[in-house]
Amino acid sequence: MHASNNECARTRGPEAVDQEHFKRIGLLKAAVIRGIDLFGRHAHVDGDTRPFATNLMFHEFFGANETRSRGRERLKRLCGWLRSQHAPISAREYLEDATRGRFKKNAVFVTFDDARAKLLDGIDIFSDHEIPVTVFAACGWIAGPRPRRRGQILARLMATIEHYKGDPKTVLLPDGQRLCFGSADPDAEVARLVAAVEQRPDLEAELWDDLDASIKNAVIGPVTCDWSELSDLAALGVSVQSHSMSHCRLRRKSLGRIEFEVSESRRMLEKEFGDCQMFAYPYGTWDVYSDATTSAIKLAGYRSAFLAAAGFGLSGDNTFLLPRIDIPDGIGEKLSISLMRGGQIPLILLKNTLTGRNRVQKGIPSP
Repeated sequence: MHASNNECARTRGPEAVDQEHFKRIGLLKAAVIRGIDLFGRHAHVDGDTRPFATNLMFHEFFGANETRSRGRERLKRLCGWLRSQHAPISAREYLEDATRGRFKKNAVFVTFDDARAKLLDGIDIFSDHEIPVTVFAACGWIAGPRPRRRGQILARLMATIEHYKGDPKTVLLPDGQRLCFGSADPDAEVARLVAAVEQRPDLEAELWDDLDASIKNAVIGPVTCDWSELSDLAALGVSVQSHSMSHCRLRRKSLGRIEFEVSESRRMLEKEFGDCQMFAYPYGTWDVYSDATTSAIKLAGYRSAFLAAAGFGLSGDNTFLLPRIDIPDGIGEKLSISLMRGGQIPLILLKNTLTGRNRVQKGIPSP
């Protein structure tokens, strides 16, 4: 006798049922995206027919359970398609074209957020296909057994304060104040840290040495390239641009913190890797930008800023609220291509219209 569906669900347990439910939703969503790609004219859904750049955002590219060899073969096919259908442009070319307000036909701009270590497993494939790559790195997430020197140590301390989730621990500052890791108000702790280091620049190394090992070794972000590996990538032509100091949600921070996050990260990255005129908002969602963040980014000397909102980077739009098309890790090349051609954009625009969140596509700052 066969068990009923309800009995099967009870046998599998709620987690298995939830996974199956989300898998079905994912398959349905992928089918809709591919259908829009095949049958819809989605590239200019807002009626704008000006030349645009397709801004792509990757993180690791390889799937969690995907072998390196299989991932590389998939990446080779995808890069082959990109090279045959698009005109890849570098960060320098992007800024020049944006200044002119005119991109070359089928321009595509490839970016990777967070400088994750798995980038090293596929960067040669992009190079072999002559596709320039731009990496947005958060200074405090850059890996290594120990930050190498001043500035890098401060960035790591800031990121640790921001993301450490363990039991609260304190370190005594020279003025008698206590710096807390695991605080409910990391913004105040970062302000206290920065003020102390401004008074005594050598203090950051001393503070790092005094930290409990559980804090130093705490996981505060993804596994990323270290400073040396990023230098090697830069030598190969990869453009390293800013993703802030501590990878925080900027809009929620004080004006002083916002200004420090964007200006100091630019200074550090320019010192290490050369020209840094692009900024990518950490998280890139609707709650991370404001008039204050845009003003701080402009004041720091950047010429563009990117979000993670799906859309095409049309010439003439607000170059400090640029959309990118997110390509999730590990998905097949057919779905990747449909996403790159804008198959998800009508769904995003519909959702944004229903929720009133269509500001990025129009270049209008959020309230």
